[in-house]
Amino acid sequence: MGMIRCETHGLTPLIMTSPDLAALVKKRLRDAEAEIFSVLYVYLGTVAMAFYPSKDFADAHSLRACVGPLPDELDEWSRETVPCCARCFERAFGGEFGNDHQWRRAR
Repeated sequence: MGMIRCETHGLTPLIMTSPDLAALVKKRLRDAEAEIFSVLYVYLGTVAMAFYPSKDFADAHSLRACVGPLPDELDEWSRETVPCCARCFERAFGGEFGNDHQWRRAR
């Protein structure tokens, strides 16, 4: 995916998320309640792009959680997503990204 320089964690993996979730992460929340979708695009058997929008963002853009082939062009909604530190995101929403890149809320 990519890396981002986080003020808290230094150089760390980044994720692309919806602006509403990124705003909650910036508030340094812990275990915030949010329904988060995994929208994953695969190329040659490997996740090439991953997005983690909120349910509200997904509903507004007619998205659903999915694993699908990498499209030739991304839809307009993807340009509205923002980068976020993966570790801050995990802390804010009390979950983790699996080896398959799926978002999982901690139980």
